[in-house]
Amino acid sequence: MKRILPEMGRVLNHAWRFYRERMKLLMVFAIPFIFAALIPIFVPSPTYLALGGVFIRGGSIPTMTTMDWVLTGIAYLAAIFIIADTVVNITLIIKSKRTLTSISSEVVHALGKYATKVFVVSIIASLVLYALFLALYDMPLQSIFYPLLSLIITVLFFLFSPQAIVIDDLDPLESLRAAYNVTTRKPLYTAMWLVLSFIFTFLSALIGYIFPSFLTQFVILILNSVIVLPFLLVLAAQIYMEKYPLAR
Repeated sequence: MKRILPEMGRVLNHAWRFYRERMKLLMVFAIPFIFAALIPIFVPSPTYLALGGVFIRGGSIPTMTTMDWVLTGIAYLAAIFIIADTVVNITLIIKSKRTLTSISSEVVHALGKYATKVFVVSIIASLVLYALFLALYDMPLQSIFYPLLSLIITVLFFLFSPQAIVIDDLDPLESLRAAYNVTTRKPLYTAMWLVLSFIFTFLSALIGYIFPSFLTQFVILILNSVIVLPFLLVLAAQIYMEKYPLAR
């Protein structure tokens, strides 16, 4: 423990320093996050804006018509692909520093090389979580078990999978295995990432509670998209690259 805490501090400091140095570039690359979040909102689908994010109303799913399913599916597929491409581009900024490659040349090839793979992993994650929701639907304590199990599954298999795809050029299924290995071998690093995520979420909730309005939620969405998410992605990439001694 005496050794791991300084190491975690070093990783966090390294991520913060990189984020601060490349903040303007990261913010520009993160702008598509905003459009991805707005797509489901402006499509007739059971979604709502809260905590600076977009969520689906689970209770509305059984009452959805065929057209609702089609429109919601198209909207979410488009949003997921934009998010996948944006995550890839931000991660490429971090990768370029370690591999000394050109960001512009990497981005040109990223859409077909990495974004599609991250998109596939995102679809797998969505289907797994949706199946879990259906399995637990209308069960006692569903509101407790579903978020808890969703968090565990997401952290174990999907948290570091985009980094595995972009940094190590792994296939979608291989990236799930790599993400699992990072999470289980470095649980304290993963816990640090989760704690910071929860802190940012709590601050979003606090601001939304103090200033309750749609405009406030929209502002929080923008801040989370261009400031918070890029930092969390930088930190996730730095944690993932701890497996390489030369990248430390």
